[in-house]
Amino acid sequence: MSEIGDGKYDTLREIDERYLLCESDIRLINEPEFFGTRRIGVAIVGVGRMGAIHLYNVLREPRANVRWVLDSSQERLDFMNRKYFLAERGTKIIHTDGWQTVLDDEQVEAVLISTPTFSHEHYVRTSLEHNKHVLCEKPLADKIESIDALVKLAQERRLTLMCAFNRRYDPSFRRVAEQIKRGDIGEVRIIKTCCRDSPLPPIEYIKISGGIYHDCCVHDIDVVVWYANELPIEVHAYGHTYMPAYKALDDFDTTIVCMKFKSGILSVIDLSRVGPTGYEQRVEVFGPKGVLKIDEMCRAGWEKHTEIGVTRPSQCFSFASRFHEAYATEISELFNHIEGNRTLHPIRPGYLQAVCKVVHAVEESARSGHPVKLEWSEDELRLALTDEC
Repeated sequence: MSEIGDGKYDTLREIDERYLLCESDIRLINEPEFFGTRRIGVAIVGVGRMGAIHLYNVLREPRANVRWVLDSSQERLDFMNRKYFLAERGTKIIHTDGWQTVLDDEQVEAVLISTPTFSHEHYVRTSLEHNKHVLCEKPLADKIESIDALVKLAQERRLTLMCAFNRRYDPSFRRVAEQIKRGDIGEVRIIKTCCRDSPLPPIEYIKISGGIYHDCCVHDIDVVVWYANELPIEVHAYGHTYMPAYKALDDFDTTIVCMKFKSGILSVIDLSRVGPTGYEQRVEVFGPKGVLKIDEMCRAGWEKHTEIGVTRPSQCFSFASRFHEAYATEISELFNHIEGNRTLHPIRPGYLQAVCKVVHAVEESARSGHPVKLEWSEDELRLALTDEC
């Protein structure tokens, strides 16, 4: 029998110790917390659906001094001002036309960017040029060369540049990564993900999203590459559009993506913009010694038993509720990085460029109807991959 705490078995005591559970906790704590040594000035650019999530979480971060909130819509700014009493907090709301004013504010150390995809590169670059740390929604830019330039600029200035792959901050996804690395199921052979988005994004968002592969599928690609700790050597994608409004934009709403890796690992991504029963997020990692799974989650635990059977809440309605804790941890990790107290392993310098290359190949395959092979130089592999989970 294993001794408790030796890391081989997931005993209840080990889980309690890992997540620091106690009766006074209001949520699961996935990683050690740092209380910090000072307040850090923050600006948030864009308070649409993702920016609103970041604003909510950054206001809960004790170290954050939210100095500016920017958006192109005065209506959204006024709404956030009323909802979060921003004026009473000393937070200034301003149209994005006033971006230079924010850049010139030396008390702003970090910028959260949740603007339309096509504008990410501009806001990231100008933030870094003014010596501000950055957390940006993916992608940083639409071209590999542009991403490479932004990463190098952050390195040269010794600034934190985080790209928001939120699943890496979710306790369940991280736990699976740790068990893969530990060898609990042996060498990985198959990785499958399934995602049904909910709620259906409005067509106004789809117009500026960058398409299903760069906007949505990139998260699943990130998970597969993270778990495989390899870059694929071949991808084959199939896409179809059922909704006329999406077809008019030359975008897909449903896709299957297959990837093959040099080690023999095979992966399948099953993705749809439509989630009729709520937000579905499932993962299965298969190896010769077992299977690791992540299934749908709900945020309520009640059951109703009657003569017709048992009724339970279905899975979370949206990605925001499913990854509620991940988004909060993501913000905390940004501040940990700024203070030099990283609690999670950072993404490697060349990883974002590699993922962008994979996503472009996947879209090319979906549009051409043919598999696409990928070649990687030694430098690309060295800069993109790490043994850490």
